Amino acid sequence: MDKNTYDQFGYDEAIDFILNFLKKNGKVTTDEVENATKKVGKRCPDATVLFLATLKMKGIIKGEFSESHHGWVWWV
Repeated sequence: MDKNTYDQFGYDEAIDFILNFLKKNGKVTTDEVENATKKVGKRCPDATVLFLATLKMKGIIKGEFSESHHGWVWWV
């Protein structure tokens, strides 16, 4: 499925979903967040990594680049 197949989360709905997912799962990769949103038939308001980076810049979540995961990991 391409990104147009999924409904877009509302901004606040996306934040709630991501916070709940991170609280439940600890440190996760961008791909894991994206796969979780796809499981519920949704997508972030922006590209997942950009949306997560925005949340990080606002202090809502934490994140860092992980060489072992070859990408970003996110947590609360």
